[in-house]
Amino acid sequence: NRLSHLHVWKADDLNVRAVFRLSLVHLTAPEHRTFASLAACAASGFKQVAAAFTAGLDQATADAHLDRLFHLALLSYDPDIQRFRFHSLLRLFAEEEAKGKSLWSQAGEKHASFFETYVGERQNLTSQDLYELEAEKDALLLTARWKIEHEDLGLGILFWDVVSRLLEIRGYWELGIELMQDCLKVAEHTHADAQAAFFYRQLGKYQLSLGRIQEAIISYRRSLAISEELGDELLIAQALNSLAAALREARQADEAISCAQRSLALSQKLEDQFQTAKAGNSLGMVLLQKKQYREAIALLQDGLALLESGEQRRIAKASTMLGIGYRRGGRLDEAIRAFERSLVIEKHI
Repeated sequence: NRLSHLHVWKADDLNVRAVFRLSLVHLTAPEHRTFASLAACAASGFKQVAAAFTAGLDQATADAHLDRLFHLALLSYDPDIQRFRFHSLLRLFAEEEAKGKSLWSQAGEKHASFFETYVGERQNLTSQDLYELEAEKDALLLTARWKIEHEDLGLGILFWDVVSRLLEIRGYWELGIELMQDCLKVAEHTHADAQAAFFYRQLGKYQLSLGRIQEAIISYRRSLAISEELGDELLIAQALNSLAAALREARQADEAISCAQRSLALSQKLEDQFQTAKAGNSLGMVLLQKKQYREAIALLQDGLALLESGEQRRIAKASTMLGIGYRRGGRLDEAIRAFERSLVIEKHI
């Protein structure tokens, strides 16, 4: 509708769609298809490799097409960030062309497939991974929206886990809540219960980060209920651990201790080192509230030891928690060393 009603000033018989079509006559049929397909890319801009995959081309052909589109002013290019982008009206026109040529669905699927692989290759969330993922945040969210619209959550949670952790780490909590709520609608409609348990747990993390503690507790209880219905002990342990953290924030220490103890016992039974560390740290932090410093510090020490060979960001977080335990237990020199270690790690990630 915007294209239909916009006209060149003082030229009522010349609408914008017609002006755009004047450029299309200079394109070959394959270049025209590329132009249309690229409307499936992020509106904020896209790199050459994503363009090639979305258009279904080898890189050399895609580069030639992009060059042609740029020189016809159908695309702009920002050399500082090495991205192409459409003017907003041109993007609408390209989308219209894609739908008219039955390219829209295929291009959207290819774009989503490309960024699912992109996420999988950066699942360790190193500092470089986070930098590259955040640079493609709009494309990742576009992929997420495509998957939600097509009720295609995938077989597992890898894509959603990486994207949700990116939003969590970078502080996009409100955006995360919106995304998880939409994912939950699809998961519940398609009876993807294990994924629903994950989405509720991640929703609770965002709510807790925003200080919406009671909402987080509700989300975690829903995750736990689904996990128990499934009988999945790992999901149960994860939900219990998350619920313990929210209950601790709500100063409901007794129930928090019970949840953390259950989570720790299940994690040890499963011989899951990472989950055991998380549950032990969670129990340790609740025991600090109860002023049981010796027991809390022992748990936090064990948690850190279990994480030593893992992700640096998690080691830094565990060191901070141990530092808090030392400080509250009056062991100030050890607290300083733990905090200093955490700061050094954070500086390098």
